Amino acid sequence: MENKTTFWNYIKENIIEIPIIQRDYAQGRLGEETLRKNFLRDLKKHLDDKDNAEMKLDFVYGSVENDRINPLDGQQRLTTLWLLHWYIALRAKQLNEVNCKFFRNFTYETRISSREFCQNLCKPTHFEDFKGGDIVGFITNRTWFYYGWKQDPTIQSMLGMLGGTKGKYNKNEDIIDGLENLFKDTPDNEYNNKYWNKLISDRCPIVFYHLSLEDFGRTDDLYIKMNARGKQLTSFENFKADLIGYITEQSNTENEEREKWKSLLDETDGLPIKLDTTWTDIFWKNKSQDNKIDAIYYAFINRFILAALIGQKNDKKKYCYSAVEIEKNFCFSYLYGKQSDDSIIKYDSISNYQYLSGCIPYKVFASLRDILNNYISVAVNINDYFPQWVYSKFQFIPQYIGSTITTLGQKERVVFFAVCRYFEKGRFDGNTFKRWMRVVWNIVENTNISSVPSMIAAMRLIDEISEGAHNIYEYLADGNLKIRSDAVQEQIKEEVDKAKQIVNCGNDWESKIIDAEKYAFFKGAIRFLFTDGDGNINWIDFNSKWNNVKSLIPENKGNRHTIKTMISFYKDDDIKELFSKVTLSNDDTNLRMLLLCFPSKVHEILNNPEHKSEPSLLKEHLILLCEQHPDYWLHLNWGCENEFVILSNYEKRGGYYRYYSYVVGSDFFQNRLNLLNQLFIENKIDVPKVWKGLFIEFEYRNHKFRWQLNDWVDMYDEHLNNLWKNGLHSNYNGNNQHSFKDTYTLKNELDRCIKEYKGLQS
Repeated sequence: MENKTTFWNYIKENIIEIPIIQRDYAQGRLGEETLRKNFLRDLKKHLDDKDNAEMKLDFVYGSVENDRINPLDGQQRLTTLWLLHWYIALRAKQLNEVNCKFFRNFTYETRISSREFCQNLCKPTHFEDFKGGDIVGFITNRTWFYYGWKQDPTIQSMLGMLGGTKGKYNKNEDIIDGLENLFKDTPDNEYNNKYWNKLISDRCPIVFYHLSLEDFGRTDDLYIKMNARGKQLTSFENFKADLIGYITEQSNTENEEREKWKSLLDETDGLPIKLDTTWTDIFWKNKSQDNKIDAIYYAFINRFILAALIGQKNDKKKYCYSAVEIEKNFCFSYLYGKQSDDSIIKYDSISNYQYLSGCIPYKVFASLRDILNNYISVAVNINDYFPQWVYSKFQFIPQYIGSTITTLGQKERVVFFAVCRYFEKGRFDGNTFKRWMRVVWNIVENTNISSVPSMIAAMRLIDEISEGAHNIYEYLADGNLKIRSDAVQEQIKEEVDKAKQIVNCGNDWESKIIDAEKYAFFKGAIRFLFTDGDGNINWIDFNSKWNNVKSLIPENKGNRHTIKTMISFYKDDDIKELFSKVTLSNDDTNLRMLLLCFPSKVHEILNNPEHKSEPSLLKEHLILLCEQHPDYWLHLNWGCENEFVILSNYEKRGGYYRYYSYVVGSDFFQNRLNLLNQLFIENKIDVPKVWKGLFIEFEYRNHKFRWQLNDWVDMYDEHLNNLWKNGLHSNYNGNNQHSFKDTYTLKNELDRCIKEYKGLQS
């Protein structure tokens, strides 16, 4: 049962024993200054409040064994309250035998040293000489204090809570994070009436609820699970305490959602009990080797809150924040981590979660409750229901990997959001979940999610269609459906078309479609199989195209000669259009672009693989070069070479592009090579010549020349410096007509250049 109580009444009526399996006391540790300061400040604020406003702390869960209460959760708060009462009793001169009898009802069993230290604090004679001042120095200089106790983490932390941090913050502000500093301005004669009497009163403003777990079938396994977070105070435990405090505060605020907030504190179905009992089972399955779950528990909630921020809508069902606003939001940056790595988020304040509006909406926690309540019943690995082609290491519930945990990339965050939406709207069903995840992964895999705005856009598309998460085919096939999101239009249109085919023409189509989606590199995108030459939806040719595509694109990458095969089918104009946008590569990325971006262009090939277009020089050249240069593509306009089609992997003209580019679809160079051969034969000269990209390099009478693409023949010196500025180039008839029709004019021009060069040298 649940009981509201004060700490003094709690230890007067019960013996509280922190069991051996529990963690050490940690709220006084180094590194917890901010949390300690905030907690102590709030305690004193309520003690000073003249209206006696209540400060409701988180639930304390415990079980009774041998007439002693063993806290399963709440040890940290109880220890801090014990030290608060003890310190005020000391300063109020109320640390007498009567009161120490009750103080002794609180003890630690984690270590013998911790237990003995607490016992020694409860001996009035040990503090008869204390006159105020340095409480830690006083304790550690007593003969009853053993030097070895300084190695006990619980004792270290207790001393830290009593004395606080010695030093100042960056702005030279005192660090008020210890009881001694907190009450240093209180005159000795005020401790009794102002604080001690208020703490031991039934009207003490600092209260908490004690909840026995016996009604929940507590077992040793549950006991271990609830204490599986290790011996140090974790970010999750601090977050959880502040979270429950935040919800409690909202439930006491006069607003229209007050009762909704109160429902989150329900003693059987509220967040406090769920977080520490039934939901723990979900994460316990992925516990670390030393039985810890806090890191994965905390990461899951952080990821959910981040997703909820992105999906948050106002009363008009419009998103509250733009992608730009979200990306600049501190809450987003805090939860997103560095490059989507949220594995090391350290909690320091609930304010980090309060969105742009300065609050955390009630619906966030209501959704979290629905999701985890529905997910509890899942007894399978949900990844087994993903499409067969999915190779992602996605984990909905994080897992431990050594000393760290699994994280989510941007695509996986979208999938996480989709899984949350499914469980928010109902319990798990294998068939509906499998169909939902098929559609989700098809969208995610075929979307460019390379930035935060694109991730947000994809999430909001998923959010929109998640209304039909439990009947996604029927939802997408509804003729009245209007999808507002403009993200990934091609793929969502494909999913709508496939859903209509399955719903309207029978479930046999589902298996056909899935077989195609998982083939080779298709990964869910197969619209080229049901798009005709005019770009219209056409399922009539699906079967024949599906059979033919398997021959054109073998699953084994090494057997693919797809580009070489496809070139012979196209007309030259189609080749120029296609391969100026995609490369000649047979790799997955390039073939996906060819199939998905130009489905109407591949229709005839897939539907009628026997029909080939007329041969041409362009096809001949590309078939020859495509597998030698798979990363090349066509350039249709390169400045002065605009009458030629150039095959190159250079983005633009510059550098050594002339050496590594080719003229295709033209006999320009072949005709020049033929003319050179004729010249050399006529003059009985055996001269080496090399076709290097966009020029022919040759030697004539021991001098170097290059026949350029602009049809000029330039002379070069021995260092391969171009001498055209000196007029040493072909200038047939003194005008721009540089095309040589015979060997006679070619020989005369070459001889002229050599003669003029010798003249320059002399």
